[in-house]
Amino acid sequence: MNDLIPFDVVRPSLQQDASDIINGNPAPERFYTFSKLVDVATPQARRITHAILYHYEQCWYAAWLPPKGQENDYIYGYAVAFKDTATAAKTVPSKFWNHRETYEMEQYGRTTFYKRTELVTKEDIINGDTQRNWNAPNVCAYYQKSVDLHRAVKHFEEGLFATIPRWEDTSSIFERICTKHIYQVMHFPKDMHLEFDSDWLPTVDEMFAKTGRIRQLISQGGGYALNEYRKFLAVKPILDTPFFRRWMQEKYTAAINAFNDPATTKKKDVTKHFSCVLALAEKIHYVNEIWPDCPIDFYQSNLDALLGTAFRDNLPQISFAKEWLREHMPVASFFQMLNKFHDKAAEEAKRNNHFFSISEYGIHVFSFQHWNDTLSMLERIIKNFKDNNETFTPPKRWRIEEFHDYVQAESWKITNPNESLPQDLFPEPIKVDLDGQSWSFFQPCNTHQLAMWGQAVRNCVGSASHYADDCKKKKHFIVLCMIDGKPQFTIQFIYEMTNLTVKQIAGVGNKRLDDIQREQCAEAFALALNSSDPALKS
Repeated sequence: MNDLIPFDVVRPSLQQDASDIINGNPAPERFYTFSKLVDVATPQARRITHAILYHYEQCWYAAWLPPKGQENDYIYGYAVAFKDTATAAKTVPSKFWNHRETYEMEQYGRTTFYKRTELVTKEDIINGDTQRNWNAPNVCAYYQKSVDLHRAVKHFEEGLFATIPRWEDTSSIFERICTKHIYQVMHFPKDMHLEFDSDWLPTVDEMFAKTGRIRQLISQGGGYALNEYRKFLAVKPILDTPFFRRWMQEKYTAAINAFNDPATTKKKDVTKHFSCVLALAEKIHYVNEIWPDCPIDFYQSNLDALLGTAFRDNLPQISFAKEWLREHMPVASFFQMLNKFHDKAAEEAKRNNHFFSISEYGIHVFSFQHWNDTLSMLERIIKNFKDNNETFTPPKRWRIEEFHDYVQAESWKITNPNESLPQDLFPEPIKVDLDGQSWSFFQPCNTHQLAMWGQAVRNCVGSASHYADDCKKKKHFIVLCMIDGKPQFTIQFIYEMTNLTVKQIAGVGNKRLDDIQREQCAEAFALALNSSDPALKS
């Protein structure tokens, strides 16, 4: 078998030598690869497998790359040959055997072979011939008989990949060859069957026209639009303004340039520009759903923060919260929260070298978890207040941490009934003076007061139910401390061997006390205890 590979690729004498070696080898080693040096005069000089010959399950296979000067004639070639015998009929893959009548008949010595040779061109691939024709069926890495052969075939495949344009980030090896027009890489709904001219290019007007066509087809029952295009259409009046038209066209032009650049090796380097436009439309739609009268200037000046922040897509489920926010929260306050969050998240990620996954539109995106959680809790609160004909008072100022804690405390009250708590240490608040400061100690009279305290000092003592439960069971005592009328310390006491022992003291935001603060707190608490009911001193 010395002519499966064209002679201008591998000389017949070398093919005959390879055939003899293959015939003399055991089944797992019945293959031979031909290699050559490429890019010899460059730093990228390397050796690649440019042809392979192997025998597997009663069938001869060959595959090769075109020789120098014929690279534009075809992408790769392959050949198959097998005997016309009963044994071959049982083993040769049916995709070959069942079509053997269309193959050439060749005589090798006294044996007749069916033989098929194909030169696969770019047009063949575009027309659908995208199979790995160089890889015989059942040649797999997990079969002992083909593990080494599979590795050799992979080496040939790598050589082929180095000669063709490919998207490194897609599983389809010939997708880039098959992609003749830029609209083929875009995320238009496939069931719409949109029509494109061969010279079509994405522009702002063309994108509006195509999305308008999508809306028309939907109204005619012609398909289902992707959610991202629905939102793109919904905010068209905002996007169809000079600033955003320029911004979008910059993205579309960047996509066109990347698509036409042979150096572009990743599909996402083209699609990310389209995704960026759709992502911005989605973020604008999110804000616009809550504040439909939001000035366009706010979207323009906060573009980076919008693109770099992820919101939970739950607006359809929070109708009460949207109405309340629209009435009580200025949209300017929202954007102040958004920018502070985004700047802080980006700086922290940079400072701590945290890894964050890059979005499909090519930038880091941070989840605005505090905001997302706040809206979910706010919906439950507003609905509860409406059911009871009450009004939920907005916070005094709009800071996301404070807003979140404020809503969280109120949400906790709704889901947790107000229950009285024992006040064994301080039946009444006790005030003492120390170092010119007024220290107040008291125990929360009920679970809601404890929740309000937790909100004020930003810790979980009010929202974690086990603190209140243990207070009721007198497993421990919670004492709250204020200095000059401001919430400062949360003290947890337990009884150990009839002695009252401090288990922990937490400052605002669960901050640990330094030695001076701890000494002052202990001294003030002793004064307060001495000023209380004498029975408590014992």
